[in-house]
Amino acid sequence: MSARSGSDRFLVGTTDHMMGGPTIEAEVLAPIADVAFFDTRDEAAFGLERLAGVDALMVWGAPLGQRSIAQLARCRAVVRYGVGYEKIDVAALAEAGISFANNPDYGTEEVADHAVAMILSLQRRLWEHDHRARGYSRSWQANTLSPLYRFRGATVGVVGAGRIGTAVVNRLKPFGYRTLVFDPYQPPGHEKAIGYWSAPWKVVLADVGLRAFGGCRECPGRSRARRRSSPSCGR
Repeated sequence: MSARSGSDRFLVGTTDHMMGGPTIEAEVLAPIADVAFFDTRDEAAFGLERLAGVDALMVWGAPLGQRSIAQLARCRAVVRYGVGYEKIDVAALAEAGISFANNPDYGTEEVADHAVAMILSLQRRLWEHDHRARGYSRSWQANTLSPLYRFRGATVGVVGAGRIGTAVVNRLKPFGYRTLVFDPYQPPGHEKAIGYWSAPWKVVLADVGLRAFGGCRECPGRSRARRRSSPSCGR
């Protein structure tokens, strides 16, 4: 990738952003590049001139299809901020000779931490305790909720034992949960190395009270669960 004619600086486009704008990106790239912020997730609003002028493109949540890729005359690299890239036409990028990269380790610990925190909160009904305690006139012990289940021996189901799913499994171990995992892409024995019980999809749905979605390419309903990690119910 070479700088534009008459300039020693590159131009990096950012389609959209979750946290206001690409301030950090602009600071990091400042020595070698300027950042053009499209500020839209509407692919039709990217603009032909803006697409034609960028040397590289960073994509947050916007789609990037064949029509837009055909306008990337100078672009030599497209980078997806997060893990999933189902909205990116990778085949069209390859055909155009444009390199593509995602960030497989993005949010692994943060998502797993949050998922487990929600699981623990749901099972011990902390959200309900918090809400009710605001109106208690006596101690919380006189207002104990029932039923209230122990962690040890309770069953949790995890769909997808990738980075996030495995991180969830590891975080649940000290609490004594029995963890069922559905992931047809993991090799036999993976469950023994990590420490979970491998189970079919229907068993995970039928036999557990808490479910965490960690991402799996062949999981039913994967459009919702593919890059998400959250408990769905408590028992």
